[in-house]
Amino acid sequence: MRKKFLLLIFAFVATIFGMSAINAATLAGSTAKYSIEGKTNIGVGDEEEYKLYITTSATSFSYSGKVNHDSSYLEYKSYTKGDGVSFAPATMKFVYLDMTKATGVSPNTKTLVASFKFKALKEGTTTLTTSDTKQNCTNTTTNDACDVITQASLTITIGGAAPSSSSTSKATSSSTSSTSKAASSSSSSTPAPSTNAKPASISVSGYTMSPSFNADTLGYTVTVPNSATFVTIVVTKGEAGQTVSGDGNFTLTGDTSTAKVTITAADGVTKKEYTITINKQAEPTPKDGDNTLKDLTVGGTTIEGFDKDKTNYTLEVGKDVTSISVAGIPNSSKASVSVSGGTNLQPGNNTVTVTVTAEDGSKRVYTINVHKPADPATTGTTGTTKKGEKSTTTRKPSSDTGVKTINIGSPHTISPAFSNDVDVYNVTVPYDVEKLDLSLYLNDTNAKYTVTGNENFQVGKINVVTVKITAEDGTTRTIIFNVTRTTDEDGTKLVDIGIGGGYTPQPGFDPDILGYTINVPGNVDKLPLNPTAPEGSTVKTYGNENLKEGWNTILVSVTDKNGYTRTYTLSVYKEPKKILGLTHRQFAIVAGIIGGLLLTFFLILLLLARRRKKDEPIVEQAPVIDFKPEFNFGSRNGTDDDTVYPNGILNQDSKVQKDVELENADEKVVKALNPTIEHEPVAIPTHEAPKEIPYDPYDEVVTKDELIDAIEEGLETKNPEKLKMLLEQEELNRKKDEIRRRENGGR
Repeated sequence: MRKKFLLLIFAFVATIFGMSAINAATLAGSTAKYSIEGKTNIGVGDEEEYKLYITTSATSFSYSGKVNHDSSYLEYKSYTKGDGVSFAPATMKFVYLDMTKATGVSPNTKTLVASFKFKALKEGTTTLTTSDTKQNCTNTTTNDACDVITQASLTITIGGAAPSSSSTSKATSSSTSSTSKAASSSSSSTPAPSTNAKPASISVSGYTMSPSFNADTLGYTVTVPNSATFVTIVVTKGEAGQTVSGDGNFTLTGDTSTAKVTITAADGVTKKEYTITINKQAEPTPKDGDNTLKDLTVGGTTIEGFDKDKTNYTLEVGKDVTSISVAGIPNSSKASVSVSGGTNLQPGNNTVTVTVTAEDGSKRVYTINVHKPADPATTGTTGTTKKGEKSTTTRKPSSDTGVKTINIGSPHTISPAFSNDVDVYNVTVPYDVEKLDLSLYLNDTNAKYTVTGNENFQVGKINVVTVKITAEDGTTRTIIFNVTRTTDEDGTKLVDIGIGGGYTPQPGFDPDILGYTINVPGNVDKLPLNPTAPEGSTVKTYGNENLKEGWNTILVSVTDKNGYTRTYTLSVYKEPKKILGLTHRQFAIVAGIIGGLLLTFFLILLLLARRRKKDEPIVEQAPVIDFKPEFNFGSRNGTDDDTVYPNGILNQDSKVQKDVELENADEKVVKALNPTIEHEPVAIPTHEAPKEIPYDPYDEVVTKDELIDAIEEGLETKNPEKLKMLLEQEELNRKKDEIRRRENGGR
């Protein structure tokens, strides 16, 4: 005996009825059949109970299916399920889960699946049928190796409403004479039997006839799936007394089948025959389901230990590596590959996912855990070295097996909440999850971890996922995840990621892909994000405020009505802010270049001005001699006497008007005239003062600040006169310096 497990996803969306299913062991090749029992003739308004049974040759089994009814004739009211059966009224689906436990059912024993109650709504004929029935399938996705199971149907005729007890008693209390009169009248006025053979309606349950039914149209066509084995024909009589043949279940043979429906009028002679041609759709070419990789490369080299059936890998990179190039080559040319992650690698564990999507839509995710070390610690003691040698530091390997956080991207619930002190967790996942999207972030970047048991989760049993953490010094720690895979539907897949502003995530949005990267300009502080969750689920975003320059992480968390949570990660790179389209650094470089060019230009102007001044001829002065304050006024300076004249000016042939004593002169003027020579107070002979002789300040100094101000003023006013004046003053000062050096003997 070999074990097989079956599980069907059943949605709570459409009409009304169903019951649930079991995974169990069974003998291969066992057969089973359904049967429906209950009244076949009821009146309008009656509520009747119908029971669904299964008879199988196996002692332990699993099965599933659906009950079909016409809601215009029968209104579903309630149900009672059999032992071990699960039932979803919204979808009319049932499923039986044995859970591999002994049921005590003997082979070929009729076992109750469920009983359900309907209320008759109108006159006519309707049928209860079973469909989508499966037993002991080894693969619940592709329905491989399902055992043979026979479907069931029950035709129910609904007549007029039964008379009430009051009307019955009134009729009974009528006098014998009136009864006899009515009987006499009835016998004398009995109408001839009707010749009307037109039905009120003809339909094929679950399908559309073409053209729409008209009692005068005798031919119709119906298209059904290639996998259909029968159809149910439903006929409503046009009036009482008609008889119908050809309704109910009709077995299909070949690609085209023809069903005949005959309506006989109440006279037993008049008939109408309707023909329904049932065409099977051409069987579609099966889509390729290969979602495996032929090769998985990092930097163009196949990753160590690659195997197409192995989906989890570990890669060590250097502390200076910031990104890696990951590529996957699918085995099937019809499959597509998308890579998420591999950029902006941080110290610790970085996850890269490679998702392979087959032509039929099935996916397989390969995960690479990229471990990047931090700068090595320098703990320990420094040993003594010989003179001239560099000291060396000995570091003791770390024994840290601590965990900073655990990240499960798959929809799940976890108990207890994460703590570094907890080594055993209970995780519950919906039916869609066959493995955990699991990442651990360790305290020590030199520690490593391996994961086992994280694939092919079974329903109805505890699936153990083991994480072994190995510290740098070899110390180990084991964390256990007890994973229960349920039959719950997953309501955590985003309908739309909702990224606005023209930003496109990489890769393109897919509800099954959890990681994306996005680039935004430097002026964006918040990503325009409005994700859409499935009906009944809630969505929250984290980290989408005040985005900083560089890498940012935004989390989008979806929680469904069962409490399962799925987390999408958006890695957002914010570019540096720009000035006039340039980054701060680019703007500073350009500004420096422009400033340098301007400075060079003004220096050239300055040099040209000096050269022009130097080339100009020196004009001899008239008889007035202008002296510097440093002149020695005790000498004749080329005159006939040693008389010192006020203001340092000598005028030939002039008369002294009055005498001026040295002590009456301003002390500051004396010091300014010759600060290097100390004088005793002496009498200064008076002379006739020269009239209107201009004063020329010899110590006028041109400063750097004055030049800069003149340059800026010249740029603003387009007038360089002030700059020229300062340059001329500077040239004059240099000539004065030269005269001073000569007078002082070259000093």
